[in-house]
Amino acid sequence: MAVPLFGKKDEPKELPEHIETTEKVVAKKVYLIPDEPTVQVYGMEEIIKSQLLGKEVVAGTLIEIETMSGLPFDEKVLKKMGGALKVRFKVWKVKPESRGIVSEETKIIIEGRISKVDMEAFIDKCLGILILLEEEASMPVGYSELRHFVKGGVDLRKLDIQTKSKLLDLLYEIEENCLKAILDRNQGYLGIRALECVHKLRGILEGRS
Repeated sequence: MAVPLFGKKDEPKELPEHIETTEKVVAKKVYLIPDEPTVQVYGMEEIIKSQLLGKEVVAGTLIEIETMSGLPFDEKVLKKMGGALKVRFKVWKVKPESRGIVSEETKIIIEGRISKVDMEAFIDKCLGILILLEEEASMPVGYSELRHFVKGGVDLRKLDIQTKSKLLDLLYEIEENCLKAILDRNQGYLGIRALECVHKLRGILEGRS
C-alpha cells in the first residue's frame, strides 16, 4: 500500500501497474512507501516537493534531502542543527490503463524507502524536537546534554556499560522535564513527541529496539 504525499485524498492508495525504467525522468507525482511505518518523518512532504518535483531523477539513486530529519523545513532549526535524511528512490513509469503502453504522458512515481533504523537521522530527529520544546516552553529539557553525548555520530548499541548507564540517567531526567513542559508550560504536542523519542532511545539502549 502506498500513501500519496500529494494530490486529492480520493486518489488510489495502491501503486498502479508499472514497469521499472533506468532512464532520466521528470518527477511529476510522488509516493512514499516507508520500510518501517514506525519511522515518522514529519514535514517530509514539503521537502520532497520542493527538491524533487519537476526535477530529473534516475532509478536507484540515493538522494540526500538537505534538511533536519524529522522536522519541518525550518531555517531557524537548520542553522542550529545540521543534518540530512538519505532516502533511496526507485523510479517507475506507469502504464496507462486505457492503452497499456508507456507513453510520454505517463505519471512518474518515486518510491522512497527510508533505511530501517538510520541511527544518526533518528538522533537528529530527537535533538531537533528537544530544541524546539526548549524554545516553546522557555525551559531547559536536556538538549545540550544529550547532544554532548551523541556528538560526532554514535551507535547507541555499541556504547560501553558505564556510558549507557549515564545516558539512561540523562534520559530519565529529560523524560521528567518533558512531563513538566507538558503539564506546566502547556506543551502537549511537542512534549509528547519528545517523550516518544526518549522512550525509543531508552529501548535501543536497553536492547528492546
